[in-house]
Amino acid sequence: MSGTIRDYDTGNPIADVKVRAYDKDLLRDQLLGGAVTDENGRYEITFSRREFMDLLGTLDRHPDVFIKVYDLKDRLLYSTENSIIIDSIRHTTIDVMLRHFGHPAQDEPLVNLFGIAVNLSEVSKLSAKQVLDAYRLMRNPKLTVENADLIRRAFPGLFLRRTDAPAECGNGIHEMFRFLMKERMAEADFDDADTDPYGGATVRQFFTANIVVKYTTDATLPGGGANPNALPAASATLPAADSNYAMPNGTLIGVVRTSLADLHPSNTEVSPTYIQKAGLLSEYSLSHYISLPFSYIDPRGGLARLEFRILALPSGVAGYAVPSDFHMELNTTNPDSQNLGTVPHELFHLVQFRYNSGAGPANGIRSCVMEGGARLLEESVNETPNRYVESAAEGDLSSAAVPRKGIFSFPEETLLDIGSSQSLLRYASGLLWKYVSEHHSVHTAPGDEPAIGVDAYRKIIERMTASADNFTVAAVRKGRAQLPWYGSFDKFGYYDAAATELSSHETTWGNFLIANYVHRLWAPAAPGHDARFDYMEDNEPAGATTLNAFSPAIKTENSIVLSQGSAETKSVINHKPYAAVYYEIVPSSASVPPMMRVNFSTTSGMSDPLVQIVRIGAGNKPVDIHR
Repeated sequence: MSGTIRDYDTGNPIADVKVRAYDKDLLRDQLLGGAVTDENGRYEITFSRREFMDLLGTLDRHPDVFIKVYDLKDRLLYSTENSIIIDSIRHTTIDVMLRHFGHPAQDEPLVNLFGIAVNLSEVSKLSAKQVLDAYRLMRNPKLTVENADLIRRAFPGLFLRRTDAPAECGNGIHEMFRFLMKERMAEADFDDADTDPYGGATVRQFFTANIVVKYTTDATLPGGGANPNALPAASATLPAADSNYAMPNGTLIGVVRTSLADLHPSNTEVSPTYIQKAGLLSEYSLSHYISLPFSYIDPRGGLARLEFRILALPSGVAGYAVPSDFHMELNTTNPDSQNLGTVPHELFHLVQFRYNSGAGPANGIRSCVMEGGARLLEESVNETPNRYVESAAEGDLSSAAVPRKGIFSFPEETLLDIGSSQSLLRYASGLLWKYVSEHHSVHTAPGDEPAIGVDAYRKIIERMTASADNFTVAAVRKGRAQLPWYGSFDKFGYYDAAATELSSHETTWGNFLIANYVHRLWAPAAPGHDARFDYMEDNEPAGATTLNAFSPAIKTENSIVLSQGSAETKSVINHKPYAAVYYEIVPSSASVPPMMRVNFSTTSGMSDPLVQIVRIGAGNKPVDIHR
């Protein structure tokens, strides 16, 4: 017997726990052996047939096995006794996800307030002044405040972020602080402190028709001391000549100007090249989002302009959007290449907020709809370097203060926000919306690039309003039902109310899971392959991250070679909703079995089971699918 023990909340392997295997008998449970998990959370228990003789001493049967997991003090953590594997065979795998493991009182589990990781126990100890100090410290990391260590422990999502993790957005920072101050009946104090995020420095502005970019070049604050919000010298350079600002593929965004006369009449001075680019890209993105074929709600909502503030943000935060007054913030340290993704990403969050700016229900799909959707839409503005692919393929960032994972690397992670924790796949879920967009849109012609499928995601987000279905899977289902082509998001179809006569088992979710595995097996232009499992962007131009290099990770123990007469048993305990485990079964070339059989059973909690068995034949093409 072997398997892996992982933490349900983080997906991290759990080392140094005891695993004991038992044979379930009528009168007593027979201990078969035990092991301690290694640093990868893996255990292996070997035993012989002598150790599972029944009361009559009979040897010609298979054991009915289960495991128990203990900590090093022999306290029972979990038992699979309610999920016994009947008549197990020579090699049985049982993987277990332990809920809320490893969170002693002195190390409280982190929760997400408006998407920001906080230590709720420490936050509850803070006064209104300390919460306000935390906001000021976020604005100026060099600021001297009382109890700075306590504040940093309370807000690891702001102050303990990994510097090697890809830069991401910090949505929710303002809403979190406003909520905490309101909780302490001091909301007005926060609003007063937030009226001047530049700390009294001179605020400069760059205007386009619908955007204003605010920034400062003051190196010192009025009261003395370095100004953390000052635009770095390298970014404060004025343009030497007019120049085109274009996407990596050559698409013109706008023109950087040297003469005040050539700028929008609201401008009173010529702004640095860096600032003009941020404004031009914002204007370019906004015009796309509110025009055909995008046709999203105008995020201005009656405002004369949307506001972009260039400010010092916490390490690893490239930018964020604020629904309370509909402004956006960009980190002063962002390079131009980062802004090509971050600007359209944050601006689209303001679009999303016009549909629903709420926190969403527990166990909903808010973070994937918001972050994955924004990743999709930034791709529709700037199609290189395909950040949705990079997010889908990224490795394990679960040790970051705001953890995340890739949907290819960790398909067993859930798309849902479990309790107060955001989905670890929130950025990677852009791949799901990309698949939905490409397969259920009326805009999929080559000439629609890069805006392919933008109408499809709009149908999803339109169902997410608080007056409709909020951020629930039901909203995704109803949005998908409004899209072209057959099937549903994840429900089989039946002719009768009693669900006894099947009409269709074709679902977008099921096809997406198959597509992720098989899409890389053929060239998109190859004749005869099944287009249901294709991605239009498998073949990308040079310089882009290509999608066809990736497929879901298959654990070593789930890559199975079967010879004639052999068998394998696998068991997954606490499988997460809207997650997947992949198995690859290959006939042995040495002893080819004439037939292979797959049995599946589930015990409890799997209310919407989807098991798919795909037979792949010559030319790596699916020739048979059972669902």
